[in-house]
Amino acid sequence: MIVEKIRKIPKFCLRNVFSFFAKLSHWVYVFFRHAELNLTKLYLPVLDGNDACRLRASTERLQIIKREIKNLGTKDKYSVLDVGCNNGYFVFDLAREGNFCIGIDAFPVFLDVGKFIIERQKIKSVGLVEMFVSPHNVDAFPDVDILIFLSVFQKLAKQYGFHETSSILIKLWQKTKLMMFFEMPDSLETVEIFKDDLPEMGNNKTECNKFIEIFLKKLLGPKEIKILGEFEMEYRQEKRTLFLLKK
Repeated sequence: MIVEKIRKIPKFCLRNVFSFFAKLSHWVYVFFRHAELNLTKLYLPVLDGNDACRLRASTERLQIIKREIKNLGTKDKYSVLDVGCNNGYFVFDLAREGNFCIGIDAFPVFLDVGKFIIERQKIKSVGLVEMFVSPHNVDAFPDVDILIFLSVFQKLAKQYGFHETSSILIKLWQKTKLMMFFEMPDSLETVEIFKDDLPEMGNNKTECNKFIEIFLKKLLGPKEIKILGEFEMEYRQEKRTLFLLKK
């Protein structure tokens, strides 16, 4: 009798019910799988933006990035690739403005949070991909108008070395049509984990910024490079410099 009643239910209703429970079970799995994730300790903001230790710096950087994109004035919408996107905070906001955005990160725990945000807020024109950038796959990356490459260089240098990572950055820059936003640690930071993988840059912020600027100029040959500001890091009162490179 129950089977007969189910058969009488319109198929589109059954599909909606099955779809709902499939999505529900997926997100229950996600949050039980990553039960150790403390949303108040995320690197970038989530949802309403009140749950990240880097909230102010993230918001300020996003506004500057959006300003520079708007100032391009070459077209209304752009393609954006964020390498090391974390939970997708930057690409989500840029996608809401109609840009086509892709976020890449190596850590599924953050991408799962990002995918939940996409589902909950119904964000269009954005995708998140789990991938660790390497010399073996960088050639397959798509050409884009805008590249966001923030605090990723040192992690790749730890894995592949400084010179190999520089080659990766060259290839990414070759695939960038208009401009790149770039950030990396300098010699003033107290965290020791990356210091052996990066060159000595100077004894103060001015010297370090000049070193990075010259390094990027020689390596990539941008038509224009400028400093957009200095922003605090997560969990500690230290700052990293945000650079803009244009073709």
